[in-house]
Amino acid sequence: VLCIVLFVSLSLKVYLLFQHHQGTVVATIFDGDSFELADGRRVRLLGVDAPETGRCMAEEAKKMLSSLVLGKKVRIKNTVVDDYGRLVSNVFVEDWDFFSDSQVNRAMAASGLAKNTSSASRASADAKKRGLGIYSAQCRSAVPPADCRIKGNTEREIKEYYLTSCKYYNQVIVDLSFGDEWFCTESEARDAGFILSKTCQ
Repeated sequence: VLCIVLFVSLSLKVYLLFQHHQGTVVATIFDGDSFELADGRRVRLLGVDAPETGRCMAEEAKKMLSSLVLGKKVRIKNTVVDDYGRLVSNVFVEDWDFFSDSQVNRAMAASGLAKNTSSASRASADAKKRGLGIYSAQCRSAVPPADCRIKGNTEREIKEYYLTSCKYYNQVIVDLSFGDEWFCTESEARDAGFILSKTCQ
């Protein structure tokens, strides 16, 4: 009888371990910093921000995250729940080797396809120095790409535009990965929801 009880107990533990393993496999990638697990939980990478769909390097960031985690078992740590019910976490790719894991948040920052938002990061600083991904000239520039010279800049959800006559015009960088835009006319900027920067008055 004792042997049967031990066998049933061990079988149950193996089953629960298997179920847990299956539940923490990444099933769906939404964008460059969020995904869904097989058990339905939604996860967003903690401390990094990838471009939203349609912005510069957004598709590349989604592909990068897919290559790192899609179909793989992950471990999540330092979790908080955001306003959308997502688990905001540090994410590690994990296999059956207890000592082997890979920090996904750091890998995304190192690739230049997501910026570090929580603290200074060597990986993010190196990507910026090398002009990778969102830090490339394709996405970031202080020099207009054509005749449209008005700079639309988004900072802390405040959208302002700068004319060439504005005091800080030359210092403003247009970051196409995170909501900045180039405009040809002031009316275009205003129609897009930008207001003239107070530093221009």
